[in-house]
Order: sequence, then C-alpha cells, then structure tokens
Amino acid sequence: QLDVMGSIGLIAATSATVVNTTAVDLIASNVGTDLNVTATTGDITDSDTVTVGGETSFNAIAGSIDTDQLNVTGPIGLNASGSASIVNTTAVDLNASNVGTDLNVTATTGDVTDNAAVIVGGDACFESIAGGIDLDQLDVMGSIGLIAATSATVVNTTAVDLKASNVGTDLDVTATTGDITDSDTVTVGGETSFNAIAGSIDTDQLDVTGAIGLDAFGSASIVNTTAVDLNASNVGTDLNVTATTGDVTDNAAVNVGGDACVEATADSIILDQVIAGGSIGLIAGQDATFTADAIDFKTTNVSGNLVATATVGNITQLQTVTVDGTSSFSAIGSICLTDPGNDFDGAVTATGVEVEIVDRDDLTTAVITATDNIFLRSGATDTGGLTLTGNLTTTAVAGQTLLQSDDGVLQTGGIISTAQLLLGGNSADEGSGSFELTQSNLVGLLAADVDGAIDVVNATAIVVDSLSYSSATCGTTEAIAGLDVLTKIRLRAQGGNAITLNQSISSDTIFLESTNGVTQAAMATITATNLMLSGTGIFDLNDATNNVENLAAAIVGDLDYFNNDDVAVAQLDCDGVTVCG
Repeated sequence: QLDVMGSIGLIAATSATVVNTTAVDLIASNVGTDLNVTATTGDITDSDTVTVGGETSFNAIAGSIDTDQLNVTGPIGLNASGSASIVNTTAVDLNASNVGTDLNVTATTGDVTDNAAVIVGGDACFESIAGGIDLDQLDVMGSIGLIAATSATVVNTTAVDLKASNVGTDLDVTATTGDITDSDTVTVGGETSFNAIAGSIDTDQLDVTGAIGLDAFGSASIVNTTAVDLNASNVGTDLNVTATTGDVTDNAAVNVGGDACVEATADSIILDQVIAGGSIGLIAGQDATFTADAIDFKTTNVSGNLVATATVGNITQLQTVTVDGTSSFSAIGSICLTDPGNDFDGAVTATGVEVEIVDRDDLTTAVITATDNIFLRSGATDTGGLTLTGNLTTTAVAGQTLLQSDDGVLQTGGIISTAQLLLGGNSADEGSGSFELTQSNLVGLLAADVDGAIDVVNATAIVVDSLSYSSATCGTTEAIAGLDVLTKIRLRAQGGNAITLNQSISSDTIFLESTNGVTQAAMATITATNLMLSGTGIFDLNDATNNVENLAAAIVGDLDYFNNDDVAVAQLDCDGVTVCG
C-alpha cells in the first residue's frame, strides 16, 4: 500500500513485493529470491543496478516499463499498458507477459528465451549480445527485430514482419496464422528457415550467408543480396527467388505448387531438385542449368548458356525463352519450344521424342536427335536464317523433319538422317531464301514449298512425294505436295542411287543429277523454264503433262522425255535419246 513519490530501494535476503500507487523508480536493490513490482498509475524504471536472485515480475498497470540496469537470475514477467524495455546483465527468460505497445528485451551475456505466452500490442525487439534467441510463444502484433550473436528462433501466433535484424548464425522464423515479411535488412550469418504455416512469405531485404528453407501455405518470394542455396522447401502456390550477387542453387527437394521464377541477377542458376506444379522462369546473368521431371518455361532470359533437362516428361513453354549463349535441351518426352518470340543466339542442341525449336530471327543448331519428329524454324517474327552445323536425326521408321525459314537454310556440317524431309510451308515466311542442304544426307522422302531455291544432296535415293507433318505433342502441322520452288531446284542423288518423282515439281530452273537415273510417276508433272539433267542411268521422264521450255542433258545412259508443248533443246549428250514435244 505504498504511496511513494520518490525512488524505492529494496534489500532483502529472500523475496520482495512492492505495490505503489504512483510510478516506481528502483534505486540500487538486492533481492535474494523473487521480486514483484507493481505501479498502479505510473511507470516502472530503474536508476541503479537491481540484482535479483530469483524471478522478477514488473506490472505497470497504467504505464510503461523501462529498466536497463537489471541483474536478474531467474525468469522475468512484464505487464504494461504502454511499452516495456529491459536490459539484463545475464540471460532473459520471459515469463507470461502482456505489453500494450512496444517491447524491447536485451540480454548482455546470455540467451533470450520464453517459457510462456508473450503478448505484445506493438513492435518487439530482442537482443542477445553474446548469446542466442529462442522464443516460441510470441503473440506480437507489430514488427519483430532480432539481434543475436549466435542463432535466433521465433514462433509468432500471427504474422511476422521482420524489422532490421542481425543474427550471427542460424535464423528460424515461424508465423502460425499469417505471413512472413520484412521491412528492413535482415542479416544472417548462417542458414535461414521461414515457415508461414497458414500464410505466405515475402522477404525482399535479406542478407543471408547460408542456405534458405521456405515453407509456406501460400506463395513465397525472397530477395537475397548474396547467393541463394535452397534447403528443403514446400511452397503451396508460387515461388520467386532472387539472388542479386551470387548463384541460385538447391541442395534438397524444393516443392512448388504453382509457378516458380528464379533470378540470379549477376551470376548463374543451378537447380536439379525443383518440383513445380506450374511453369518455371529463369533469369540469369551468366549460365543456367535446370533439371526437373518436366519443364514448362515462363519468361526466361539467360545471358550465358542454358542447359535444361526433363527426366520424366516434356519441355514446353508458356512464354518466350531468350538465351545469349548456347542452349541444350534433353527430354525423356518431347521438346516443344515454338513461341515465335524465342531468341537463341548460340547453337542449340536437343534430344527428345519430338523436337521443335522456333526462333524469332537467326537460328543455329548443333546436334538434334528425335525419335519421331524434328521441326526447326528461323525468322518467325524478324528476318533470320537457319544454319545446321551438326546432325539432324529422327530414328523412327516414319520419322519426319520440317525445316522452315524466311531467309534460307545453310547446312555447314553434319547430315540429315530422316525418313521424310519437308522444306518450307504454305506461308511465304515459312520458306523463303535458299535452302542449301549439300552434305551427304540420308533422306527418304522429300517435299518442298519454298519461295526461293533448294539444293539437296542425298547419299541415298531421292523420292519426291506428298508429305504431311504432324506433331502429336507440340501440335504443329504442315502439308506439302511435291516440290513447288520459285527460282531453282537442284537434286543430287549420290552413291549409285536414283531420283524418283512421285509428285509434281515446279521451278524456274530445275537440275536433276543422279547416279542411277530418274523416273517419273504418272501425272508427276515437271514444270520449268529450264530443265537440266546429268548423271548416269536411265532418265525416264515421259509423262505427257510435263511443261518445260528449255531442255539440256549430259547423261551416261538413255533419256526418254515427253513434253506437252514445244521444247527448245540446248544440248543433249546421251547414249540414247527420245524427246517428244
């Protein structure tokens, strides 16, 4: 029943309890066991060292608590209608506490812990100058700041908004019913784990040295000033990860229910344990390597080289993929990268059941291997040619290859090995320029619709036919009958092989060069201004619908030719000749 206007000093061998009708300012005090202090209408403060051998309870019924010279051995309970701030020379173990506004707790030589619920109406800042923080019964309405020489663990019944924090080793943050966010820089010397049991994670001011684990019912978005190495993580919806100055990697399974966007602003991405229910976007200042069961690309920009591997399913895309370096795609299923905005600056390597690659301008391919189909297109939106530097191979008996370009195709290396080869298409931008396929290719059937020229060299027989390309997975279709080429057709069958025309061919100039003759099916019309024939064998071109203006031939063998109108013969050097017009 005290009504003391000045300071109060307490010296007791055992416990001490004081209730003052006004404020309580503690002067030098020494209490052997427990201390209980209540101020009914004012604040509780200290002006000298307060030593307590047991527990301490401060109750500022209508005021605040500000005690910065405590030397309390046991737990401390804080109840204040306003704020509470304490500094203890040893550890701080918080008993049940209820603080109306802000709470500040500092332990100068030990840990900061709790053993009962700590309710805070405002912000809370916990500092363990020489130890760690372990608070798992918090109920803080405002932001939380953590300063610890070693580790820090906090569990809050609502959301966690991290104020400026600095944790020497590991940080573990759990929000049981809300989101985890940050409002200032959070520096962590070790690993970090965020767990938003019923909410999301959005921390964009991290400076974490160690690995980061993310568990969220909703989405998770983090930005770290250095590298990001993902620990085991489970994110209910979307994941966004940004490392501003280092790599993004993973060391355990990262499960994402929705889309994932990963950015290594200045460095590389190496991820092989991400399981995403949605699409994946990769932004890398250097290289990117991504391995998953299946891959569906969101907007992806890689300044270096890209390696993407689908170990179970397909590689597809929702948005454009841009790669400044080389690209390597491998899928147990199919590869469908057909967005017209794609831009692969370096050579592309790919392996899958079906492989379809489209580029907005120039496209260069290295080795492309598919079980069923290959579709390559350059110049989908801007002018660009297609350059083939390595093998194009389809292994199926009826495998198909479709090559489209608005600025020609140049084969500089490798061979095309496919049962069916289609060149160009029904639109002008699908087949313009010169298609120069001049290696010793292994093509079965050939069809072309090109507003330019084609030059095809084959180590086996060349058979011109009507072909329909159809992709079961990627959805691309194209139908081409015979050869319809604007300026020039040149077909060269090597190694004792023939040229067979099962469908019509038309161009301004046509060269047919064969080491085993040329045959023509009925109604497989040859239409040309100039027709030039050379090679060995029997050239049997006697369909009455042929329409050629000028004819020349140099053949070791016989020529049998029929034209539906007059034909001008420039040169005929053959063993036997029959020309009818």
